[in-house]
Order: sequence, then structure tokens, then C-alpha cells
Amino acid sequence: MTTDKNTNISGIHGSIVNTGPVSGNIANIVTLAGLNAKSNEKEELVTLFQKLEAEIKKLPDDKKDAAETLLDRLNLIIRGLERQDPDKEVVKFGIESLKKAAENVASVMPTILAIALDIASKIRTVVQL
Repeated sequence: MTTDKNTNISGIHGSIVNTGPVSGNIANIVTLAGLNAKSNEKEELVTLFQKLEAEIKKLPDDKKDAAETLLDRLNLIIRGLERQDPDKEVVKFGIESLKKAAENVASVMPTILAIALDIASKIRTVVQL
């Protein structure tokens, strides 16, 4: 059994790969390459994902479960968007779940809710939900 924490995965499309717990940056590797949208729209979404991830990491230790939930919801949205024809039902569910999770930490980190709402608005425009 290896204890190496670095994993390099490439050339996989349309699949979910579970490499164990994620403790690094998730939004930094998102490109939304399959999403049929303008490059500036994709860049705006990725920037919002990165901002949200950065804010989630600032949550206090007693909100660790909430942080993991937020990251899970963000990953769900990203997986739905990375397809050439986005899975709108998954994306809608992910947006609503992300907003609820963000509301749960809004008293501690209101910026998380603000960014989550920005993400929802931008996705609705780009994907035409």
C-alpha cells in the first residue's frame, strides 16, 4: 500500500474516478472543456468555483462537515457541467443543494452564500436552465 498523496490522472472523460479523500484544490483542475459555452463564460465559472473553494477552506474546524458538503455539491455541479450536453437535472439539483448548504454557513461566512448565488445565476444563464 502506498502513502503517496500525489495522484496524476489524465485522458479520462465522462468517468468518475475515486482516488480517496480530496484534500487539495479541486477547482484548480476544472476546465469545463466539454461545456458548449463561450470561453469567457467558462473562465468566469471556474473563477467563481475557485473563489468558493477558497472561502470554504476558511471555515472554522467546527464546520468541517459543512465544508465537505459544500465541496461535494460543487463537485456535483462541475460533473454535470463538464459534459458537452450538460445534465440539466443534475446541475439544477446541484445548484439547489449548494445554495442550501451555503445558507447553513451564512451566519459564519456570508461570502459563501453570495458566491453560491453568483454561481447559480451564472450557470442558469450559460446552460439556460
